[in-house]
Amino acid sequence: MMNKILVMVDNLEIGGVARVVRNFCDACSKNSNLIFDYVIYIEPSEETLNELSKAKSKYFVIPRVSETTIFKYINNIRSIIRNNGKYSAIHAHTTYFIWLACYAAKKEKIPVRVGHAHGSEGPYKSLISKVVESSGRFLNRKYCTHMLACAETSGEYTFGSRFEFIPNIIKYDNIKRLTSKQRSDYYEEFNIPKDGIILGYLGVIGMVKNTKFLIPLMKKIVESHKKYYMILAGSGPDEEVIKDMIDKENLTSYVKLIGQRSDNYELLQIFDVLLMPSFSEGMSLSILESQLCSTPCVVSPGVPKTNNIHMNLFYQCNSYNYDDWEKNIRLAYKNKCKTSLEQRINILENIKYDKESIAKKLVEIYNVVKK
Repeated sequence: MMNKILVMVDNLEIGGVARVVRNFCDACSKNSNLIFDYVIYIEPSEETLNELSKAKSKYFVIPRVSETTIFKYINNIRSIIRNNGKYSAIHAHTTYFIWLACYAAKKEKIPVRVGHAHGSEGPYKSLISKVVESSGRFLNRKYCTHMLACAETSGEYTFGSRFEFIPNIIKYDNIKRLTSKQRSDYYEEFNIPKDGIILGYLGVIGMVKNTKFLIPLMKKIVESHKKYYMILAGSGPDEEVIKDMIDKENLTSYVKLIGQRSDNYELLQIFDVLLMPSFSEGMSLSILESQLCSTPCVVSPGVPKTNNIHMNLFYQCNSYNYDDWEKNIRLAYKNKCKTSLEQRINILENIKYDKESIAKKLVEIYNVVKK
């Protein structure tokens, strides 16, 4: 008998949370008799539709809470459950609106209601936002039977207390070492000399990610070291602002804004150092994947130490001071250490960050029996 899990998430395409959720579901379905259906806010791409079809998964697009009323939002979820169940569990990844999905699931007698925290609090919040978030934390605790978080800061932001840590899954099966020709092609694509040192960023452009910080940092670096280049991969609200900053600082030859990409593992292998200047983070897939690709990371004080997977590739700055960042970048580049992928996967297994350990834990939470 197949057991069905209903997953609530913003979308299945864009951003770290979408990738995390799909990694969780893929790993669990391969290790158990589970089928995952999805409630989302954005229509999937054709590629994703094909993947859902292969996994025998259904998807349902509903309006966000901000686009309808709370009552209609809850009723949409209840209708999906009634018409497509029976579901063994619901797993919601919708921050301080997790409780709405879990309330709907409780009304429809779904016994296991999992809330999952990914994000963390940004630096600037209005009074209304603080009230909504505080209420959300209380109601999340009330209606979830299980509360999971990828980092302590994420759990505190979404639930306040009583949450359990669970790391994000890294799909290391997809890592293929670049050939010299492939590496050379990337340098040519981005118009970077072969002896150039590449500083990379992979993620949302803007908001809590603090991507704008990287432009004055790069200006400072290239004033004395012309071999450094920067690639910013991703999309977001600050793209135009950052383009203007690059032009204003005469950095168009040194900073490449390349948009949303699907070749993350390849990019991480051409980066000499990954930079993550976030004001706050949960557990960043980019940071985890970077270390798995043997690329060192220089990160802000807002990045939780649970992102360090103990491969001697994690360098945390004490501040947002440009001198501090430049020093850590040079240190990370100088001390680059190469280990085999097999050795790196063994390290993940030792600290229980491997996909099999994480999938086993989730299946146990869903309270279903493995094949």
